[in-house]
Amino acid sequence: MLNHNICVTQSSRLPRSKAQILPFIWDIKNIEYCEVKADRVSVTKDTDRSGTYLVEGRFARYIPWHRIFSYELHDRGFHSKEAQQPPSRLNIQGGFFVEQTGEDEAEIIHYEQYTLPTLLMPLKPLIVLYLKWSQKKEMADLKKLILDKTAA
Repeated sequence: MLNHNICVTQSSRLPRSKAQILPFIWDIKNIEYCEVKADRVSVTKDTDRSGTYLVEGRFARYIPWHRIFSYELHDRGFHSKEAQQPPSRLNIQGGFFVEQTGEDEAEIIHYEQYTLPTLLMPLKPLIVLYLKWSQKKEMADLKKLILDKTAA
């Protein structure tokens, strides 16, 4: 039986506290700055801790895509999932966790999960490579944003 699920994770330690990092994670609009696959992000808040956001962009630079996600902020970061019901055949979800690892150090853990339709299964190894690359770049951009904006 073929496994149609892909889950990629990336983590990064920063010389900043969890309290310094969380505002950047909770600012959903930062996806537009950090996410390789996103060109534009429009956020609609329902409450201080939840809402939806529309992402428009290109997968692998050439394939246009857009999705609406619902998100929930929590004390460790946020989780989002496709808001369409039923979800697309990719059924995308993901988020961030921030864990304090030292007095002035925290680790950001980013995860993304996809369910591939059977038609795309032959491309799964290439899709996984691309997602790992894009997530690594996203984490580097997020780290730079946080370090630049919180410099002493």
